[in-house]
Amino acid sequence: MKLESSRSCSQATLKTNGVFLFVLEEVSGIYYLFILKI
Repeated sequence: MKLESSRSCSQATLKTNGVFLFVLEEVSGIYYLFILKI
């Protein structure tokens, strides 16, 4: 029971990290295009 909850917690953490990395890539890409325009 305890192992199951910790595993689902780690999956949630991985999902959050994935979303964070995706947003970070999107923002850095937009920032890069913004610099190129200047």
